[in-house]
Amino acid sequence: MAMLVAGQGEPQLMPIASLPPKAADRVRVVAISDTHLLHGKLVLPEGDLLVHAGDMCYEESRSLDAERVEAFLTSGGTATTILSELPTLDILESLRWIQGQVRERGFEHAVIVGGNHDFTLDRLGAPESTALCDAFGLEYLHDGQQPVSLHFESAGRDLTVWGSGASLGNTVLDKERAIKSGNTAFQTDDATFARSSSHVCKADIIVVHGPPREMLMGKKGKALEAVNALLSRVQPELFICGHAHNGRDLTKDRVAALPDGRGIGINACVSSTYNSIYGYPIVVDL
Repeated sequence: MAMLVAGQGEPQLMPIASLPPKAADRVRVVAISDTHLLHGKLVLPEGDLLVHAGDMCYEESRSLDAERVEAFLTSGGTATTILSELPTLDILESLRWIQGQVRERGFEHAVIVGGNHDFTLDRLGAPESTALCDAFGLEYLHDGQQPVSLHFESAGRDLTVWGSGASLGNTVLDKERAIKSGNTAFQTDDATFARSSSHVCKADIIVVHGPPREMLMGKKGKALEAVNALLSRVQPELFICGHAHNGRDLTKDRVAALPDGRGIGINACVSSTYNSIYGYPIVVDL
């Protein structure tokens, strides 16, 4: 199954085999997020651009992997040597799976951002995480870079993409969360995100792990309002996020018109509130 988003209409759940063919000059984007090491249960459709909007891992900061990564970095380890010295890390398993999907499903490009569960990427830092993802043929997006231009041979066009692993640190406790989460990789506040994204002036696609405030399941007090400001300023064709997990209705609040009224936003999470696979890849033709 997949969720097709056509224009700003209602998302449509349908079997992958029933997806309509894309127009020759369009780029088919397949978006997922919050796989939390359950990626093996997903089936992806073919496409041109695969986007993972963060949280490939689960509770990584409180796992044995975190201890191993800290010791590795203390001893001077790098992205080059982590592949041979710590080959069983959860993040590497996730990157291998994404690499496999690129090959099997014919994607021309794949881009990823970190999420608050992706401790290793956060601890490695942007240059080392970029080198690590490059080893798998994946484009790692982060705050400090300019939008990346990707050429799509199948459509004969280029798209610019910018991304960030940011989400708002837990400041609000409610009936769904009695204690603050320890999974704080890439988490930030509005002022810091506004500064780190201020250089972005133009991008066709923006990927941020956390949703905007009061859009795409981003609740007040749990989402960065600075993401809303970024979208209003840059006016991308497509915005992709995750972080907020799915409720019973898989189509509710998953798609929204962006502030400019031209672009669309999607929450590509494929997990339920209880961290089980509950959701499908989202397909958008740009």
